[in-house]
Amino acid sequence: GNKTETARLLNIGLTTLYRKIQEYQLPN
Repeated sequence: GNKTETARLLNIGLTTLYRKIQEYQLPN
């Protein structure tokens, strides 16, 4: 398999999760 491609996809997924977390934790 292509480990570099898998790692890139995982990084994209983590970035999306961090963005969603930051959106939920916006200061009022």
